[in-house]
Amino acid sequence: MVDNAGSRENRGGSLLPMVVEKSNLVRAPKDYFLGPVFAARRHPGRREIMIGDKLYIVGGFHPMRTDIVPPALDVRHARAIFTLLSFREPYGDNGREIRFALNDFCRRYANSQGGRYMRAIKNIIGELMDSYIQVTDLNTKLAHTYRLIDEVAIRGQAIRRRDSKSVDDKQTEMKLNFIVLSQEFYNLLGRIAELQDLKLDVFTSIRSPLAQAIYLYIPSRSVHHTENSPFEITLTKLLEQVSFGKLEFKSKRLELFTKHSEENRAIIQQLDGLQTFKGRFRVRLTETADGSDWKLLT
Repeated sequence: MVDNAGSRENRGGSLLPMVVEKSNLVRAPKDYFLGPVFAARRHPGRREIMIGDKLYIVGGFHPMRTDIVPPALDVRHARAIFTLLSFREPYGDNGREIRFALNDFCRRYANSQGGRYMRAIKNIIGELMDSYIQVTDLNTKLAHTYRLIDEVAIRGQAIRRRDSKSVDDKQTEMKLNFIVLSQEFYNLLGRIAELQDLKLDVFTSIRSPLAQAIYLYIPSRSVHHTENSPFEITLTKLLEQVSFGKLEFKSKRLELFTKHSEENRAIIQQLDGLQTFKGRFRVRLTETADGSDWKLLT
């Protein structure tokens, strides 16, 4: 039994403190949840997102190089940066430096230690170093630009051969040693009033990238709504906002949210009942009044 103060009652009736895994609760800038900053699909160019009186430009530009066009951030990058933050010790001596074992990172990122995820994660971290976010205050017209990761420290060592200790192989395997957050992003993480908590295990348990993008964005819109007065958004508008891509036919949009596969449950089932920072996320679909589309009620 859990009381309102977060304690649980043992069999003798006394209260014991709840044990919460520190690494599971991640704090990140609130704006990352108030708008669709992270796309549902890989997006090769620039994305623009309005969040309150701020214009976010994500990807598609580099402030110092014109020969590269970094991708916009998507939910793969969200999983990586939130996983990275789960290793952070905000009151430790390392400041912007975050150390971790790559196996542990893979386990939190994807519940796997497979080499396939290691290679993918290294690529994603590389993109996080190249991708920039520009935020413009529409009232003052002032803009600032930052990236999330400043430096990746890599160490190389000779590949260990299991077949023979006498083998002299000059190849090296690259291992991450630590990652340094950018000064601008580190400063954002110090503004406690502008942060929001995320349950990392809930987020990484979602299989569909589209469902992940919806989970990050829509609960902030529906948090003050009830089952009798839910937040509503058409599937056409929702898919556009999270940069999923356009589906011309209404039946295809419905199928996208309700179709099961051998590996995964339908998106609507993946989302319904998930724990959020303030409760549980409830979702359902219904037709619009004119019958032209379906809408998500949350």
